[in-house]
Amino acid sequence: MKLIVSVLIFVFLFILLSEKAIAQDKIITKSGTTIRGDITRISDDAIFINMKVNDNVSETFISMDQVEDFFIEKVEKLRNELDTSSFFSIKLEDGTGLMGKIIFIDKSKVIFDDNNLGKITINGETIVSSTKENKNAFYHITLIDGNELHGQIIERRKNELDIQTKSLGKVTISVNNIKKMREVQQGSVKGGEYWFPNPNNTRYLFAPSAIPIEKGEGYYQNIYVLANSVNYGLTDHF
Repeated sequence: MKLIVSVLIFVFLFILLSEKAIAQDKIITKSGTTIRGDITRISDDAIFINMKVNDNVSETFISMDQVEDFFIEKVEKLRNELDTSSFFSIKLEDGTGLMGKIIFIDKSKVIFDDNNLGKITINGETIVSSTKENKNAFYHITLIDGNELHGQIIERRKNELDIQTKSLGKVTISVNNIKKMREVQQGSVKGGEYWFPNPNNTRYLFAPSAIPIEKGEGYYQNIYVLANSVNYGLTDHF
């Protein structure tokens, strides 16, 4: 009985998540009907939308003269996070990655000032994801010449970044000189070097299993230099 209930709950959650995956945008018609799905294209005459019907996804369209209002989930997310002083990274459905500031947002379009492309207009239905830059984030930056910097971005301009570092203070670097940049934990820089995060910092140390190793076999285990373990089989039983 418990197994059947668990399976039913799993199926219900799967259906619910599947519905959410497709039902992210919505169109409200003049008759009061709300149509949910994935808006794929907006023309002067109609809004095209993918809808899930009987586990099948099919595209349909609603004529503009029947539309009272519509909402694109990705555009609304940007609107809710809008801060003209912040930078955003946006990924489009064709794989294009953008980084810059949002100038203006309307129902279906985003006016964006990209670091490389300048001022562009983004169709809202082409946005796959967006991320607002964390102003308190700590970055590990590798330059083209091999030098590395660790610090916070205190100001970002089109072609330059101002980085506040612990050892050098404020440093201005050209965006063109950056080879790689990634967000890291602030405490992961020790002695001027970057240490990758400990994946087991909230777990107990690993211990040998209850399965004995055979006679003459052994192994050595080291966990972050400090914890060392040597095991050797004197017999087949211990």
